[in-house]
Amino acid sequence: MRAARAIVVDLLLAAAVLLAGIVQWATRNFADLGPALPPDELPAAPDALGLLLVVAAAVAVVPRRRAPLVALGLTSAASIAALALEYGVIVHLGPAVVLYEIARRPDRRAWWAGGALAGAALVAVAALEAASFAAAGDAIIDACLWAGAAGAGAWRRLADAQEDGRRRREQLEAAADERVRIARELHDTAGHAITNIAAHAGAARVLRSRDPERADAAIATLETLARQAMDEIDDIVSALRDGSEAQLQPQNGLAGIDELVERAGQAIEVERSGEPRPLPVTVEHAAYRIVQEGLTNAVRHGAGGTRLTVRYADRALGLELANRADRARADRRNGGRGLLGMRERATLLGGTLDAGERDGWFVLRATLPYER
Repeated sequence: MRAARAIVVDLLLAAAVLLAGIVQWATRNFADLGPALPPDELPAAPDALGLLLVVAAAVAVVPRRRAPLVALGLTSAASIAALALEYGVIVHLGPAVVLYEIARRPDRRAWWAGGALAGAALVAVAALEAASFAAAGDAIIDACLWAGAAGAGAWRRLADAQEDGRRRREQLEAAADERVRIARELHDTAGHAITNIAAHAGAARVLRSRDPERADAAIATLETLARQAMDEIDDIVSALRDGSEAQLQPQNGLAGIDELVERAGQAIEVERSGEPRPLPVTVEHAAYRIVQEGLTNAVRHGAGGTRLTVRYADRALGLELANRADRARADRRNGGRGLLGMRERATLLGGTLDAGERDGWFVLRATLPYER
């Protein structure tokens, strides 16, 4: 599509150059349209040779993309030949079109070569116009036209460079955001699975002799957690390789909270309020991951007595997770990677997340708007 458009543009430019040349050639540089001039001051009468040179100057514009210096040399030579034979083609658009293309490219050697060639052609045009038509000042028109075309090409080159730089910056920023997003997913998935595996492994060890059935249940849960973690990590790695957005979405949204609570390895009180409603996928995703990471932290750092509240408010989903703080364990007030990831999830949706110790409880509160 782009190649076809470029060909059409080249043909249109060649047609414009041809039209301008034919008008000048057919009217003897408009002399036939004005007051009668003495025969010795008139340009050469239109004939087949003059038309051939006009056509050659226009056709030479077409290969300007592939061989701009060759195109500049051909169109300049045809224009100079028409002047040398005293045809009334005084203003030359062909070299201007090619000079624009040369200046638009980042090839410095082509700039210098094209500038030298255009300068030599302009000197020849000025000399021929002065000798044949006693109109040396007309070369100023070509000089302004060619210089303006080169300036426009240079401006386009700078604009393209700025646009390319902007696109590269956006690509780098998008790649950085993607790395952070995948890091959040991997941290939440692996951290949650390992914490729960450790909790159930400890329970199985303690219950091994006194309650074999519960020990077997804990071991079965271990197997389930390990398989689920392996599947989720495999999806994340596949997303990293293939760029698939869907593979980073948890299979369960808020409907999966009960399963998270069940396999947490400790008693968790769950309270729901408000009228449940369909939520955007992004909100479901963020809510699931925030609850998942919050429960992981409660198991790792808390002293039991965990409470989870899910509140459907008018405009936002509210999540609150509270557990008794264990002062002997690491302080989470400033937040590690888990809290940082949860806060990023809430912020990306236009929500908020606060966490800290209050009256012996570690409380995490998140607000996720239904609409951004």
